[in-house]
Amino acid sequence: MKLLIIEDELQLLENMRAYLMSFKGEFQVLTASSGEEGLATLERDPNVDILLTDVRLPGIDGIEVVRQSLKTRPEVRVVVTTAFGSPELRDLAQREGALRFIEKPVDLKKLRQILLELSQRDEGWTGLLSGLDMFDLAQLLALSDKGRGVRVSFGDQTGTLRFAGGNLDHAATADLQGDEAFYRIVLWGRGQFDELPAAEAELLPANI
Repeated sequence: MKLLIIEDELQLLENMRAYLMSFKGEFQVLTASSGEEGLATLERDPNVDILLTDVRLPGIDGIEVVRQSLKTRPEVRVVVTTAFGSPELRDLAQREGALRFIEKPVDLKKLRQILLELSQRDEGWTGLLSGLDMFDLAQLLALSDKGRGVRVSFGDQTGTLRFAGGNLDHAATADLQGDEAFYRIVLWGRGQFDELPAAEAELLPANI
């Protein structure tokens, strides 16, 4: 799996590259320190699978990098990082096509896990849906009749949901479980959702 990292903090760029390359056979890592350099690298190398870009970059910013990258390479999976996160910026990154949004300081272990999850999404449809409420999302996942876990977040609030056999059988937030947790998540009104790895979803306790 080939990964392109665009980051102007050179020490962080090297730390991410060295950490990910230390796991032999997982990622081939290319780097760039500006949006223009990153786009040029992406144009030269048609085998880049995942793009990891910071938002604040010299020259064109990371959001424009995402926009231009996906116009020419719609199959590339995009992750955005920033030290200046906000719900508005997260929503903008997702609307432009980013699959994940990571706030700095970057947890390298968590970053690797996210990239591994994205690298395994080779079958079926992937993408983003906006404008849904939590009931819409729950119905979609229940209708799929496939067991899967979902991590949901809004600002600094997080929760987990799991669907099995067409039913919601788990919901949790930091302080609530079961039905109460699900309705708390509904009241957030907006947020982001990401699929959990199957092994992690299996460990969630049934509480609904």
